[in-house]
Amino acid sequence: IQKIQVPSTLPKPAQAYRSLADALENAMQYSGTNENAIFAALKGLNASELIAVYKAFGMRRNYVFGVEQFTGDLFLWFTNEFDGWFDGDA
Repeated sequence: IQKIQVPSTLPKPAQAYRSLADALENAMQYSGTNENAIFAALKGLNASELIAVYKAFGMRRNYVFGVEQFTGDLFLWFTNEFDGWFDGDA
C-alpha cells in the first residue's frame, strides 16, 4: 500500500475519496454484498481517482456476524466479495 502514490492533482477533495472508501466498505461489510453500491461508487472514476480511493481505504477489518474474517486493502476486499462472481458462480 505504501508503494502506490496518489497523484498530486485530483478533481475532487481528499474527503470525497474517503467518503467513497467508506461507501465501499459499507457495501461489503458484514454478510451480503451490495454490488450496485460498489459499482455506483466506482462509476466515473479515472485511474488517479481509483488510486486515491484505494489509499483512502487503507487496511480495514472485515466482519461477518461480529467475527473478524480478515484485514486487508480494497483489492483484497474486492477479491473476497467477488470471488467467482465474474465466472458465473455467484
